[in-house]
Amino acid sequence: MLKCMEIVAKIFRRFPHVLLVFSLLMLSGCDFLRRAAGRPDSGELEVLRNEMSRRMAAERDSIIAVNAREDSLKAEQTRIEDSLRIVEAVRAISDNMLSASSLGGISGEQAVRKYHIVLGSYKMESNARTLAAKASGAGYTAELIRMRNGFIIVSVDPSDRIADILKSLRRVRLENFCPEDVWILVNE
Repeated sequence: MLKCMEIVAKIFRRFPHVLLVFSLLMLSGCDFLRRAAGRPDSGELEVLRNEMSRRMAAERDSIIAVNAREDSLKAEQTRIEDSLRIVEAVRAISDNMLSASSLGGISGEQAVRKYHIVLGSYKMESNARTLAAKASGAGYTAELIRMRNGFIIVSVDPSDRIADILKSLRRVRLENFCPEDVWILVNE
């Protein structure tokens, strides 16, 4: 170890400018060399890092906003497509939709919902109750609606939304008790 220090001392005695450069490096650090080489020092590098972080955060926020907008547009497109499917379904069954007024009107205030799936229309209340019991037994909400013309209508799953009534109609048509000529009553 002593020998090593003697060699270093000889070098510094022979080449004093090496000692000067070594001292400058030790005292000034990397920033001195970076500035001397025309490179950015630690302060400038920190400013550049902060700017890059700010830009990356702005880009990330922009991407998040674009993704949120895309999700919103997809949801709106789905709602529009659902509405169009409902319109097409209503068009397809429009021959099977009758208004209460076209049948002489409802007797009293029995039907409070706008749409009713009608399984049948009977003169004899016992026949209507038999069909209503079958529908209730299958888990449907069955109602008897008296019309002014004397008929009693058996209605299931009344609703104020056409989308709900169409969904119920698809299910009801699969049931054994459902006749082929099932129709929708529109209570206006």
